[in-house]
Amino acid sequence: MVRLYLWLVQEKGRNFALDWFLDGEGYALAAKSWVPFVLARRAYILYLCWEQSNLRGSTVTLLELSDTTARIHIKPLYLQLYQQTGHLKMQISYDDYRYLFESIWADRSEKAGWHVEFADQNEIYEMQFKCT
Repeated sequence: MVRLYLWLVQEKGRNFALDWFLDGEGYALAAKSWVPFVLARRAYILYLCWEQSNLRGSTVTLLELSDTTARIHIKPLYLQLYQQTGHLKMQISYDDYRYLFESIWADRSEKAGWHVEFADQNEIYEMQFKCT
């Protein structure tokens, strides 16, 4: 992912490279498909927690969920990999790596009807969602 992102930045520019990884519409559709009998916004939050925990290996805690707000704590494996591997630090800065992570989740959240804010608390991210 990092190698492709950096190549696209060099060839087409940062905005093009970032857009390449924004999959919000597909992710929102997956959430509605996998969690079909609840409000789409709630389905997104429940799917996010399940997918990140069971498919990606991140530690996720759902702290709050209503029709208009949600809050989770997540220790993303995506960000842990940056800290645990040596080669990524030589390819991309942590700020750019984190920017890519946050942009992907902001796009996914927006397409599901949420505005998300991130609070980085050491290794745990707090994601706060508000209905748009």
